[in-house]
Amino acid sequence: MDAVKGLCTLLVGCVVMVVAVSGAAHSAQREEAVEQSDLVVFAGHPRLIVAGYRGPTIEDLQTTCRAAQMRGECERIGGRHILDNAMAYLLTGDAARASAVRQALMAGVRCGDGYEATPAGGYAIAYDWVWDSLTEADRQHIEANLAQCGKNIVTALHGNSAHLWHGFTSQAAALALIALAIDEHPERDVLRAEARQLFRQDALEAYETVGGAWPEGYNYERSHFFSGDPPYQYVIDALRAWNTAVERDSEGHASVYETIAAEEGDWLRGLALHVVYGTLSPAQDGGKLTLMRGGDLPTGQAYPNKQYRPFVDAIARAYDDGVLASWGRRLERDWPFVGGSGTYHPIHRYALPYTLPVGTSSAPLDRLPLGRIWSRRELGYVVSRSDWSDDGTVIAYRAGKWFTGHQHMDQGHIDVWRRGPLAVDAGVYAGWGSDHRESYYMRAVAHNTILVHRDGETFEGHRGAPEVNDDGQRIHTYNRRGCAQCMQSVAEWRENVGRGMHFEAGTIEAYESAEAPAGYTFVASDITSAYNSTRYSTPGVEPKIELAQRDLLFLRPSPLIVVDRVRTTAGSGRPRFVLHLPVRPEAAGLSVVEGSRDDGILVGAARTVTVTNEGGGEMRVSTLHPEASQITLIGGPNHRYWVDGANRVAGSSGKEGPPAEPGLWRMEVAPGLRESGGWLLVNVLDVTDAGVPASQVELMWLDVDAAAPMSALAVRFAARRGRRATVVMSGTVPRAALRYAELPGHGQLAGPLVLADLVPGETYTLGRDGDAVGKFTASPEGLATVALEFGTSASFGICPPPDGAGPAWRRLCGEGPPEQELVLLPMCVR
Repeated sequence: MDAVKGLCTLLVGCVVMVVAVSGAAHSAQREEAVEQSDLVVFAGHPRLIVAGYRGPTIEDLQTTCRAAQMRGECERIGGRHILDNAMAYLLTGDAARASAVRQALMAGVRCGDGYEATPAGGYAIAYDWVWDSLTEADRQHIEANLAQCGKNIVTALHGNSAHLWHGFTSQAAALALIALAIDEHPERDVLRAEARQLFRQDALEAYETVGGAWPEGYNYERSHFFSGDPPYQYVIDALRAWNTAVERDSEGHASVYETIAAEEGDWLRGLALHVVYGTLSPAQDGGKLTLMRGGDLPTGQAYPNKQYRPFVDAIARAYDDGVLASWGRRLERDWPFVGGSGTYHPIHRYALPYTLPVGTSSAPLDRLPLGRIWSRRELGYVVSRSDWSDDGTVIAYRAGKWFTGHQHMDQGHIDVWRRGPLAVDAGVYAGWGSDHRESYYMRAVAHNTILVHRDGETFEGHRGAPEVNDDGQRIHTYNRRGCAQCMQSVAEWRENVGRGMHFEAGTIEAYESAEAPAGYTFVASDITSAYNSTRYSTPGVEPKIELAQRDLLFLRPSPLIVVDRVRTTAGSGRPRFVLHLPVRPEAAGLSVVEGSRDDGILVGAARTVTVTNEGGGEMRVSTLHPEASQITLIGGPNHRYWVDGANRVAGSSGKEGPPAEPGLWRMEVAPGLRESGGWLLVNVLDVTDAGVPASQVELMWLDVDAAAPMSALAVRFAARRGRRATVVMSGTVPRAALRYAELPGHGQLAGPLVLADLVPGETYTLGRDGDAVGKFTASPEGLATVALEFGTSASFGICPPPDGAGPAWRRLCGEGPPEQELVLLPMCVR
């Protein structure tokens, strides 16, 4: 658990919260809670999740229980916990169940630890459900207990105990449930006003900011949005209760679901889609679905079943979304409907009557776009698929800001999956302070990004952890100039982006995903600020880079082209392109420099590395530029977590088995010679199935014009089954917009021409053999796809040409006589 948790005092019963760090500076900026809440709350009971303004009635629940799949399950509701008994009372009117709920409520409500764990919200729901079975004296006693817990939560959330992206949202959700449940307590209106600020505004703005894709990874998306341990109830239940109990959520919309969909970027559906897009097909026959790694994902919690389906189903039901409903039903191929490892755990059976989307028809996943981005401006998370089949390729990418301690130093990280992992997020979730976590798992070295060495570079690590230089990104988690974990609102977090604690890290500068005619996903990103750079460096640490740009183009179904542009400072090493692999890769001409070929460090000049996973997926990594590059393979049992001269294994023992994907080897590619002006690295990942013949890939430098002084490169791809394409991108460091370029043809090579790094929205003239044949307009992201039969050459340019443009550009634009044909030489032909 986070070191910050030590800031909190454990509470059992309704005692006053003690907050070690007051947070008074930020609290002073917050308006005082109003005495009267302007929320109009449904007057009767039940009103939380069930009934109220928009919830299912008790009769609706009983009807759902008569559905074939539900009959046996509803008969088993009751006896497990307070909410189980309360639902049994709603369904059957059983007085004994209501009495059991009353007894638990009268005994006192446990407020929780003040940091992230509180069952008080579940007690509030149970109180609402059995309200009509209680006496007036019972209600006064129970409301007093609930209100005291609500006040404790308010104290904690106005302090610095709970981080906005870890703990705050679940506590605020409990506050909302309490405030909406109580009727007569004197603090009711104050608590409702606080709930409106702390839950409806601050907590939910955190979800809106990241588009629903939680920065801590799937494990904490689940555990803070949905509780696996009722009566602990978190954001999904507070949302459902807000929807049913509050007459009007906003000026424009009565339902909170409608407000979120229309005014807040549809982040609630985005949260569910984060799970859907990140669901990975079984790695082998007889395997189960898993979830893609990202942030802290403990071993054994990578299955998207009992702790994920309930909240995805809840969102499917809220929006009558057939795609989300079909995702939940698909899980029943791998797990029983309800059971200890089922798609629902028996502890959540009580919620089935209002969660299962029984009235929603399934819709196929292929109705979804193949590529999606979450929170481009902030989180910067992309998932792209070749198709929605179980055999499809899945690519994921991250380039965004830093939010929370369970987030890793992973800007620029690439995941690749086909029939199992091919490029993995390495390591396992070891304990805080362990060598494995602090020196490897959370650091950039365990991710598929860029590493740059600088002698003497230091990193702000966990107190007591060894000082290790992983050549990676600066560490935000243990920022010792302030409490990086104590952000209490999105506004306060923004105050530390670009200043203060400097949470900036990566930025998505362009994104586009196209389905046809040339299906692709393109990402242009800048990850400079993730490192100790000339933009900002940890105090006392010399910057090692001036620029780090990473651009990807996934040309479905393959290849993935990765272009890195890096400028290093004097005294810093060469940038290294890093991929973590599930098994030992194959590469020719490598020499052992430490250990053995199966457990050690190998170095050579191989241009292609091939990795084949156990499911039969294969990835061929080809280095196209620079031509003089060095490849290093590091791995095997005693080198798999190798950092700064040691295998950082301490803390990983017993956590490496399925479904974990800790990685066994990593490859690093570094330029062999220092380049002037900046480093340009071009690598192509051809993802296919084992035994399929290799694709032909070549890199060409294109002819540009003196009036547009930048370089351009083309990656020409002749794929299996005759599929061909040519991708054109900027060849400069940093990237520059292409205004004119000419590329050679090889006979009548047919296929789409995918152009990136164009001037957004600009109209270009397209030429074949120097003559104009048409026009096209670059997209707002600077891309265009052109279907063209190549002659001797093809060209494209903005017309009219600028002053000083050469004859080829002028001819393309219909100005001047034809010029003599230029001979362009291909480079790095593979």
